[in-house]
Amino acid sequence: MSLRTFSLLALSAAAVWTTAQAAQPAPASAVFLDEAQAVPLRNGTAAIYQDEQGRARAADAVCVQARSGRAVAGSPKACPRGAALGYVDRATGRVASRDHGLSEFMTYRLAGSVPAPSLEFRGADGQARTAVIVVQDGAGSGTFYALGVVSGADGGTQGSQLVPLGDRVIPYWMEFDQRHGVLSVSYLDRADNTPMTAEPTVRKHRRFRVEGRRLVEVR
Repeated sequence: MSLRTFSLLALSAAAVWTTAQAAQPAPASAVFLDEAQAVPLRNGTAAIYQDEQGRARAADAVCVQARSGRAVAGSPKACPRGAALGYVDRATGRVASRDHGLSEFMTYRLAGSVPAPSLEFRGADGQARTAVIVVQDGAGSGTFYALGVVSGADGGTQGSQLVPLGDRVIPYWMEFDQRHGVLSVSYLDRADNTPMTAEPTVRKHRRFRVEGRRLVEVR
């Protein structure tokens, strides 16, 4: 599938979203990372690292001045001269990257390549939920996509487990079947034993039921 073909496919998928279905990325959307912590995606992003006791902690990307080690104004995507990417622990306000290598941070962000990276719906119990497709970036070369669901109005703070979709896949559609209570996601992947450098061309469609903090796949 050529890039132009995929662009047309993505535009076609985006065109049939209704106003009620398509949701702008909620600034407070959360991802449930383990059995103890749901982390809000501030401005669509979050970073996680482990402290000395092995506890998962949330951080935010900032620009850190090389000489003083203090956070300075500037976009982490383009830090000013004399500063570099760093992270500030959300709970303590401490610049965490001075004690932890940047490779130890796992970052989560709303998928920007999807026509609508979030989907608002109401479950069978009537509770407002938001499905999100997030990208997990770590120290390696992979770019891993995952599906999660946030409970509560306006994105809330209680997130589900993240269900991996794959490395460098191309999600292009989400929908919720109100009648059967099933959340669906469609994406392009590669055939088995295909190198990661190959373009994703295999269509995959997966369906899930939301059961508390778990997404149970429907076969």
